Amino acid sequence: MRHQRVIVATAGFLMLAACSSTPPQRPAEVGQYHLGFDSGSASLDPNDRPTLAAIGDAAAENPEASITVVGRADASGPAALNRELARQRAQAVHDALLAKGDIAPQRIQTLWVSEKELRTGQPAPGAKAVDVYVQ
Repeated sequence: MRHQRVIVATAGFLMLAACSSTPPQRPAEVGQYHLGFDSGSASLDPNDRPTLAAIGDAAAENPEASITVVGRADASGPAALNRELARQRAQAVHDALLAKGDIAPQRIQTLWVSEKELRTGQPAPGAKAVDVYVQ
């Protein structure tokens, strides 16, 4: 009986070892994209088309991935104006992604924040921007 237990235990260990040698399915890697804006502007730069295309490609390659768009504004100017500018920037990127036609609206979460709201006190170098995360 003791030999049977050893054989069963050994067989179970070998089965676990065989299973662990199979590479697991990896979740979609996080893609992070940055789109800069001119001061006081929420207009997309035509030079950002390749970045928008890359976001669309990452979303298409990872159909289960979610997309988070975060609009930002720097700390110069009134907080309410900066918050609105950050919202407009985020919305511009959101709309451009939807215009491609291959990303479902429910996959995109759109957020915005001004640097004053983050209480940094100093303008961040990438604050006049939208960051997009595909994960």
